[in-house]
Amino acid sequence: MSGPGETSGPGERKRLAEDERTVGEFGYRQELSRSLSWFSLFSVSFSIMSIATGVFLNFTFGMTHLGPVGIWIWPMVGVGQLLVAW
Repeated sequence: MSGPGETSGPGERKRLAEDERTVGEFGYRQELSRSLSWFSLFSVSFSIMSIATGVFLNFTFGMTHLGPVGIWIWPMVGVGQLLVAW
């Protein structure tokens, strides 16, 4: 079984060469940059903190106003989110 970045045979290498040639026809060079700027790091961190804050605030709101029924709403919310992600 091949790992990430490994080819499985001549057919796979040929397909990758064709893909690289196609990308080159559009004026792009195939590359993978694994770096993030300080603004990108800040954006990711801020979005994660915002989601966590919203989850805790909404849970508190549900428990305060709905009581134990609020606990059963969370699985439905999770299923809805999975449907959106799918």
